[in-house]
Amino acid sequence: MLKKICFFVLFSFIALALKAQSAEAEILKRTEMLISGGQYLTAYKLLYNLDSLDLNPTYLLEKERIALGFHYKTQGHHSFTFRNFSVGETVENVIGHEGKMETFKIQFDEKIDRYLRLYPDNYYLLRGIGDFYQAIADTYGDKGEYNLQDIFLRINQYYGLANDTKGTFESLFGEGHAKTFLGQFKAAKEPLKKALELNSTDATTNYDLAYCYWSTGVRDSALTNAFIALDSFKLADRKADALFIIGSVYGEQGLNKMAIKYFEMANTYYPNDQRILNELMLNYLFIQNYNKAAEYANILFELDPTKAETYNDLQAVYTEASHLDQLIVFFESKIPLYSKNLSALGALHFYMAGALLNEGKNELAKTHFKNAKVTFLKFVPKDHAVITKINEALVLCDSVGK
Repeated sequence: MLKKICFFVLFSFIALALKAQSAEAEILKRTEMLISGGQYLTAYKLLYNLDSLDLNPTYLLEKERIALGFHYKTQGHHSFTFRNFSVGETVENVIGHEGKMETFKIQFDEKIDRYLRLYPDNYYLLRGIGDFYQAIADTYGDKGEYNLQDIFLRINQYYGLANDTKGTFESLFGEGHAKTFLGQFKAAKEPLKKALELNSTDATTNYDLAYCYWSTGVRDSALTNAFIALDSFKLADRKADALFIIGSVYGEQGLNKMAIKYFEMANTYYPNDQRILNELMLNYLFIQNYNKAAEYANILFELDPTKAETYNDLQAVYTEASHLDQLIVFFESKIPLYSKNLSALGALHFYMAGALLNEGKNELAKTHFKNAKVTFLKFVPKDHAVITKINEALVLCDSVGK
């Protein structure tokens, strides 16, 4: 009799467990239907009403999925505001007439961590925290209260632990992407390659793997994945990112004309990006096409002729190509055009003087340093840092070569 009772109790527990799982599955099916119909507020409220104290980890993770993917707005990912959307409505076209909305305060990482202490190897809980921090990184970057380096360390940690139990494409990519961001290029390759086994044409995964191969000197593999990324990306700026890797690899191999081809394509997709312009200048200088180099130098210069970074980039590129003589010609052509722009004129004289000094033309350098000083003193005080630097340079002009 006792044996029968034990079996009855056991079967009762199994039946209850199966019934609970069935009930959860039915609720998740309902939330998915609501989400597919744009009823985000209703979907979240369904779960909230069932489990307002977050006592059910399955419902908690589903709340997180809805909150991270379908909120109308959020305050630091500490609270989430939802509304239902009708057919044709978007976030952009309902501004000013949002209608009924509700806000729910919840800290998902802390809530999920409570369960993780009980079930430390649970893939879904580990991934849930990883997803939370990935959403933080995607939403805020380095802005607000979050430190991006710290956030990616956490993404790497939780997705990495999740992958130790059950690797899916999302968690494998998440770990690889975090490692790439953190500069752990060799370690990033393994999860990224595993992610591509599950989705071979994913654009960002191929791009990240290409970047890792490029950063570790494995150029042929970098090209393979960069070309796949190029074909798979839809956005112009991301295509330019893939083209930048392709052009860089060819440039490093000394195939400057091939590098130019892909940097030109990158510039078409994402015009006047500083990195791309620098590479175009450099590769045209390497093949001694000085006119084309000057053409791109002019584009870069015109973006902001008063910005120190502009001059530093020009100087770095022409120095790497061993053609400061061409930079001097370029600066010389600009000086008459900027006689009324004192900031640009002072910078032109100053950086031209530096190039002349590096070329051993001390007297000419001295003249331009003096012109820079006269120009800058028209709008900065005598104790300004740039005046101090010019005075030091003038002393250097007199001492070099003696």
